[in-house]
Amino acid sequence: AGIAMKMRQLGIIRKPMFVVPKPVAAQWGKEFNKFFPAAKLLVPVESDYGTSGRKTYINKIVSNDYDAVIMSYEMFESIPLSPAAQKAFFEEQMDEAVEALKEMKADEDAENTGYSRRGSGKTDHSVKQMEKYIEQIKVRIEKLDAKNARDVDNVEFETLGVDGLFVDEAHNFKSLRVSTHLQNVAGINTASESGRAFDLLSKVRYLQGVNDGRGIVFATATPVMNTMGELFVMQKYLAPELMKDRGIYNFDAWAKQFGQVTNKL
Repeated sequence: AGIAMKMRQLGIIRKPMFVVPKPVAAQWGKEFNKFFPAAKLLVPVESDYGTSGRKTYINKIVSNDYDAVIMSYEMFESIPLSPAAQKAFFEEQMDEAVEALKEMKADEDAENTGYSRRGSGKTDHSVKQMEKYIEQIKVRIEKLDAKNARDVDNVEFETLGVDGLFVDEAHNFKSLRVSTHLQNVAGINTASESGRAFDLLSKVRYLQGVNDGRGIVFATATPVMNTMGELFVMQKYLAPELMKDRGIYNFDAWAKQFGQVTNKL
């Protein structure tokens, strides 16, 4: 809360949003008011979580200048990006996936010529997974012309005026898809990502484009719960340009740059 208020005071961000678990949203408001009693806050009450209440709550964000807005995970996810912003995000994901596929095919060629010791067939499986993922993104782009069926009366995330995002218990959003041909890396998700995590990534990318990455803050006591690969996910959210500058588009390239693979009991 203190960071957000200082950033707002300095003009770095204008309207910060705190995305928190629903059971602690009211507590967040109380604690915020305790330290900043003069702050103008928007804090949800129980009636705001229903369909009509949520619409009213979202419209308040659009119409007013708040020092901070507090929102539950579910409310946050219910607000879509505009079709144009979604398409830009999907196209960015497509570009990253294509680059990752190139790296995988290069590894596959090395494996087939005997320069890699990873084992026959492992890279081929990851290549097929990535090709399938690219097709899924293409389908998502094609569906953007369909009518948005969400229940917020077409209020889009961009119209909120939010330019700073503070995510509480950010480890709850770690289920992003990780492309890799490394075997037996426990705890990383090589299948499809969760809708909640993918939605957050799209909005983080949008805000990073708006404010050059300023004002995106993740709070968690457990950034690593099961595997070091979760650090890759956190960097994918918070430091995409750092990785792109180093040509890192998948977990394998990240592991080569920032880690060392070992086998231990």
